[in-house]
Amino acid sequence: MKIIYKSNAGIIIETKNIKIAVDLFCDAGDLPYTSVSPLLVRSIVNREDPYGSIDYMLYTHRHMDHFNAENVNEYLAAKGKVRLVVPYRTSKHLDCELFKSKDNDVTVLKLGEKEKLKFEKGEISITAYAFKHEGKESADEENVGYLIEAEGKKILHLGDACIARDNFQHTDFQNDYIDVLVAPFPYITRTDGLGLIAEYIKPKKIAVVHLPAEEKDFCGWIRGACKSAEKIRKDFEDVVIFTEIDQEMNI
Repeated sequence: MKIIYKSNAGIIIETKNIKIAVDLFCDAGDLPYTSVSPLLVRSIVNREDPYGSIDYMLYTHRHMDHFNAENVNEYLAAKGKVRLVVPYRTSKHLDCELFKSKDNDVTVLKLGEKEKLKFEKGEISITAYAFKHEGKESADEENVGYLIEAEGKKILHLGDACIARDNFQHTDFQNDYIDVLVAPFPYITRTDGLGLIAEYIKPKKIAVVHLPAEEKDFCGWIRGACKSAEKIRKDFEDVVIFTEIDQEMNI
């Protein structure tokens, strides 16, 4: 079982039998982050190998560096089975008529503050958590984190969850034995971020995402994340900084 890095915060979780994508289709536009490859979009929409058969596609929120409505609509309209999970506001950017296709299984999440919802999807279990979004300008933005359980492993993807104690006090992650935390880079570069990981999550491994493309890293965020990773590696089984498309982490 492995995690494959594909875009800004976009990953594919690949098990023996299934592939689960989180925040895969995105277009960062003028933002310094990495957009999903057009070749990968075409491959998935046309159901071509190696990633053309995505079993589950999840989205954390509607920001462009995490979600591209045009690509998702294309995917829903093309011939083939789709299992899509999206937050309520995110779903409003999609063609809801496509949800009615017999091939499309769409779950729209409408979670209240600090609510969670667990549901089974075939061979996997997904628990969706309502987390406040990072940043004052996005404080009211809907953001959903996902705890994905497959083949006895647990992967937690936070989306853009705010680094704040009250964002995690309603969770029980420290007792869930999280195998991998997928989190934006400030979770390891900020003292309060590391504090939240230590107190509320306690993962075995960390996959760091949401870093800028190397040629657009004018603030030295990649260098800072790499330095932080070196300092904390002794506390975890592994800490991987995802900066290159197709980087992998084995679970």
